[in-house]
Amino acid sequence: FFFFNDTATTEIYTEQIVGSVRCVQETAVGYGHIGDGNLHISIVCKSKEDVQKTVEVVEPFIFEWVHSRNGSVSAEHGIGLMKPQFLHYSKSEESINYMKQIKGLFDPKHILNPYKVLG
Repeated sequence: FFFFNDTATTEIYTEQIVGSVRCVQETAVGYGHIGDGNLHISIVCKSKEDVQKTVEVVEPFIFEWVHSRNGSVSAEHGIGLMKPQFLHYSKSEESINYMKQIKGLFDPKHILNPYKVLG
């Protein structure tokens, strides 16, 4: 069982964030794309219950950390179904409203990706 998170920052902070996460969960590993600032954090857990506990403790910490460095709560994997409630860490309310307006121009009937972030 494992916890996986996908974030991005404008600078390389891999050792800082992975070291900080290891203070909470010692099985944390960080890897990513050095050139574009993408960072993936994986944590091996002993059970599904441990994954849920890890998510509850580590994810808010990671998002606050990334936000404080003007990063993104999601890199190339997108916001998906798991992170819409965290989008505000990366985008202002104004930006999110613009995204919704653009989506509305191209999909006025909301038939593309219904019930998703901008649906």
